[in-house]
Amino acid sequence: MFARNVPNDPAVFPETKLDLIANIRLNSDLITSTFGDKRLFFQHEHMTLDQVSEPEWKDYTVRLERKDAFNGTEIPEFPTDPVEQQAWVRGQIAEYNCPFAWILNEVVHPIF
Repeated sequence: MFARNVPNDPAVFPETKLDLIANIRLNSDLITSTFGDKRLFFQHEHMTLDQVSEPEWKDYTVRLERKDAFNGTEIPEFPTDPVEQQAWVRGQIAEYNCPFAWILNEVVHPIF
C-alpha cells in the first residue's frame, strides 16, 4: 500500500512521491466486489487537520454530502456517545467479524 506525501499535482507539488506504508497479505484468494471498489473507504484522521497545516491542499479535497457518499443508499447514523460507539464496534465484531456492519444495514447488537 502506498501513500502520497502531497496531493498528486506535480505542476504545483514537484516533490510528490509515493511512499510504501504497508504490505497487505491475504489469508484467502482475493475476491473483487462493487462494494469494495465503490463504497469501502478508510480515513485515519480528519482531513481538516491537513487543510489547517497545508491550506493549499484544500483545492484537492472532494467534498461529498453524506447522502452521496454511498450512491444514495441510506446509511444509518453511527452513535455519537463514545461508550455507545465502542459497544457498537464490539457487537459488530463479535457477530459479523466486521466493525462496519452497520453501514450494510445489519442489525447491531451492542456489547457494553
